[in-house]
Amino acid sequence: MQLLGLYVTVLPALRHRHIRKSYTRWSLVLAILGVISAALSIACFVYSPAISQLALFLGSAMQAAIVMQLVWAVDEVVKLELIEDKSE
Repeated sequence: MQLLGLYVTVLPALRHRHIRKSYTRWSLVLAILGVISAALSIACFVYSPAISQLALFLGSAMQAAIVMQLVWAVDEVVKLELIEDKSE
């Protein structure tokens, strides 16, 4: 589920031209780290369920940061579009 959430958050944001400009590199770095933590949690579950839960928590925290950055990027694009509409 975590990988699906990352896919749904990152891919559409990268397709939109204006959002892609204001979407920071941190979101991409956090998305890559989120995928790594999801894979790591599956691999660590055999050895230590506690470490697996920690990796899942960190992945969820990274995903929350990505969603927050996406909301800020969309808000910035909306503000730009409103300014452009007023100037016309």
